[in-house]
Amino acid sequence: MQLDLILRGQSNAAYLAELDGFAGAGRLVTEVERLLGFDGVNDRVTLVYDRDAQGGDTAYPATAFLDEWMDPAPGGGWQAGELEQLFLSRMRQYLADGPGDATALVWLHSEYDSRDADLSASSLAQAMRVDAGLVRQVLGRDIPYLYVAAHPYGDGTDSGHQAIRQAMETLAADPGFNARIAARAPDLNVDLDNYDGNEATREYGGAHISASDALIVATRIARVAAEEFAAYAKPGSPVALAGGNIASDGPQVVAATRLEPTRLQVDVRHDGVAGFAALDADAAAGVGWSALLPNGTRVPATGAAILDADSLVVSFGQALPVGAVLDYAWGIGKLWGANGTGQGHSVADSAGLPVWTAAAGVVIGNAAPPPVAAPSPAPAPAPPVVAEPAPPVVAEPAPPVVAEPAPPVVAEPAPPVVAEPAPPVVAEPAPPVVAEPAPAPEPIPAPAPQPGTPAAIDTTTLLRDQATVTLLAPDLALVTTADGRSTTVGGSEIRFADGREVIGNGGNAALVDRLHDIVLGRDSSLLGTGWAADALDAGRIQARDLADGFLAQGGIGAIGDDRAFVTAAWTNAAGAPPTEGGVALLLERLEAGNRADFLVMVATEAYVIAAQPAPPSGTFVADWGMSFGAGLVRMAYGRDATLAELRALDAQLDGGWSPADVARALTATDEYQSRMTGLDEAGVATLLHQGALGRAPDAAELAEWNGLFANGATTTDLAAALADFWEFQAVVQTRAVDGVSVIA
Repeated sequence: MQLDLILRGQSNAAYLAELDGFAGAGRLVTEVERLLGFDGVNDRVTLVYDRDAQGGDTAYPATAFLDEWMDPAPGGGWQAGELEQLFLSRMRQYLADGPGDATALVWLHSEYDSRDADLSASSLAQAMRVDAGLVRQVLGRDIPYLYVAAHPYGDGTDSGHQAIRQAMETLAADPGFNARIAARAPDLNVDLDNYDGNEATREYGGAHISASDALIVATRIARVAAEEFAAYAKPGSPVALAGGNIASDGPQVVAATRLEPTRLQVDVRHDGVAGFAALDADAAAGVGWSALLPNGTRVPATGAAILDADSLVVSFGQALPVGAVLDYAWGIGKLWGANGTGQGHSVADSAGLPVWTAAAGVVIGNAAPPPVAAPSPAPAPAPPVVAEPAPPVVAEPAPPVVAEPAPPVVAEPAPPVVAEPAPPVVAEPAPPVVAEPAPAPEPIPAPAPQPGTPAAIDTTTLLRDQATVTLLAPDLALVTTADGRSTTVGGSEIRFADGREVIGNGGNAALVDRLHDIVLGRDSSLLGTGWAADALDAGRIQARDLADGFLAQGGIGAIGDDRAFVTAAWTNAAGAPPTEGGVALLLERLEAGNRADFLVMVATEAYVIAAQPAPPSGTFVADWGMSFGAGLVRMAYGRDATLAELRALDAQLDGGWSPADVARALTATDEYQSRMTGLDEAGVATLLHQGALGRAPDAAELAEWNGLFANGATTTDLAAALADFWEFQAVVQTRAVDGVSVIA
């Protein structure tokens, strides 16, 4: 049994999946499996998610749903735009690879669209209907749409957030549309962006969710997804025991009645629980509640208290007339705690799900019918499209980060006897460009030993394009500098200032590529390899973490049977299948640990390393921080970076800054300000596009940014958006293939 969740959206969809080594993606998958009673092997949930910056993705950061995913149609209405077409292409690939027994789509588009203060809920809902129709037509299934309600986005507008929520609720209330609200999350910190560059401080309420926010949202989505898949629940599972209706929607406000002029009784309808959780100090202070008076004034609440199992008392500092409208988490909707945080400050039920009011609010003095139908068990599923579904592959993760990785537990190595060569066993490779690193804790293990470099030439002071590398033999190369010095260098890798030249199979870069190839059947991207190898060197991750991340994407990770799994792993690693005796030995090794440890053991076997083909030439693997630093300097200053600049930016990016953080900082420098002096906003936009993407903005892009500028956006916002743009990430990788150019 395989059930598939497709995750699509913008930058926060990517962060939901990828932060902390795909922790959010893992939580979403494993929580649905837990609720359905799946073992994760014979019965499993697969996440369909791509962000490889090469087209055909499911998430595109720094994009708007309207006018980028969906374009206005000539005769009115909406039609598929460029990004929607790319997404539909990915859906065709998913269909061709063989979908699972049932599919649901998690839809997380709200950030950029919420910036539009004049956003029309009805027009947005129309575009969302067209989108769903196109996707369902391609897949041949009436898949449910699970909408993540517009969460707090600091760069958005109150009215834009409300319009998005209204559009989602309109579609969810339509019994013929097949959609639900998958998660409401006003109680987030939204503190991923480090605006002041100081890791000791946090800036809450920004543009991007943090890793802890991602886990909150993923857990809530999982509850709704599990209900949608209720027909597949195993006997004795939480969903089966609840008759298909677990706590998932949270308490909805259905009535608000005046007890006295300044105090309201607020009644809720719970979903699968019997009462409220205790209120923290901020929730008790009334955070999140507001009332819209007939004169257009919005009044915040001053207190809240639990009255009984399904009622609250909410207090205000002035009298509220009958006919005023009560809201919770209205607009941008962040629940600001006294310390600036959002987590933990909601009025929530005993399952931790926050209270909510419909986007239209609740009229004081009158009960409000719910806009969303009461939860009910999911309908019987449609039969699978294929008899033996192959799992889709999700995007290659930024490597998982763990605090205390356990060392692999393996038996004494003894390579199995191999038979005739066999092709790799894979499901569906699709590695992405790794663009933004997951936040990492302090390094723990000691760095891996560096390959030897002769004293005559310290290659770590050279850029790759300042030397010529001639491969003399595996693990041996001749390095010649521009001034005529030369020497032979032994080892698996030659370190340069902007990356490493891989000349053998024993280093960390080769290990990353080998693990990726064993699990997914193809090489990883060079920029992704560089990031992971750097993280292994510094001890931020362990090889087992990489293996876990690759297994989560599919490939041989989707093989449930242990015998078939070890056979496929060895075949892909050694180029030939094991004998029956070899399979028995491999199974013993697997039983001594887990799948990730087993894969590391296989990938580091001397026999396997020796079986790798000798590289015909060295392969340069760029340092991702250096590469992005070079691209950001070119965008901001229109020139190559100096080596000193690259080293400084590399340290910032390796230390947790995102490319958008660096872009914002560069726009505050004297050089940037001097370069842009005398230019209007369109002129600045043109220079930034040329530097970042190697092209000028087209008319549609300029028109979009002119509209955003008119609504308060700045050219700094444009620089940050370009730094997150998938096209910029692709350009960075292309430019870094042969090394980073610098000013002497």
